[in-house]
Amino acid sequence: MRVSHAAVAQGASFRSTLAGSATILGAMLLVLCEAAGETYVVLAVVLAALLLAWGWPHVTGTLSPLTTRVAILATAAASVLAVRYNSGGAPLRHFPVVLAIGVIIAFFGQLLRGDGRQRVSEGLIGDLAAVALVVSGMALTALPVVRAVDLPIALAMAGVALGVAGDDLAERFPGAALLINTALGALAGLGADRLFAAAAPLWAAAIVGALASLVATATRMAVRDLPGGRRAGMAAVTASAGLLAAGLVTYAMARLLLG
Repeated sequence: MRVSHAAVAQGASFRSTLAGSATILGAMLLVLCEAAGETYVVLAVVLAALLLAWGWPHVTGTLSPLTTRVAILATAAASVLAVRYNSGGAPLRHFPVVLAIGVIIAFFGQLLRGDGRQRVSEGLIGDLAAVALVVSGMALTALPVVRAVDLPIALAMAGVALGVAGDDLAERFPGAALLINTALGALAGLGADRLFAAAAPLWAAAIVGALASLVATATRMAVRDLPGGRRAGMAAVTASAGLLAAGLVTYAMARLLLG
């Protein structure tokens, strides 16, 4: 049975719309949590990590879903402890340890599998990607403390949210989608800077919004190319991955450009 190009395009557009809607909702939640304080940002990131733990094995098609979920949840738990017990210390100073914990669990989980270690390299790459996403997202938790007046999360999430407007182009013109979403992210960063009366300079707000949108868009595109990434039911997982991926670049730009 042949499927028309129009039907394929319509299905891709529908999945893109679902992932885009979930991305916008997640971005709005993070903006609200930034205003509420560090604890609420932690809870929002933990929620994204839980969605990732649930859906990432389905997206990657791993043969060891339990190993993947344990690595993600252990990384999330270690990240929360690193944030909770860092009073007065340098931001993210314990995060190398958190990353090491996630990597070690991922390695041992794959090596100790009892199924003949089929596709072990593929499974390990998927687990390490998930661990990196969780650590990246948790980097957002330091920003309400160190750069509260600049509202870097609001600037970045505005960029990520508006950037989904170019997602429909990703199937046929991935390069154009990245450029368009980056430009939209810059405009959104400028708009958020004025809307929320942030202390960040306009040029810095544009850069934060643009880079956050670029990273989130590239991540969503990569996730959609995974074995289960095109399933409509995985839209929330795709959105979570993009939002988490934008965390580290947002933190880096906030510290580099905003002080």
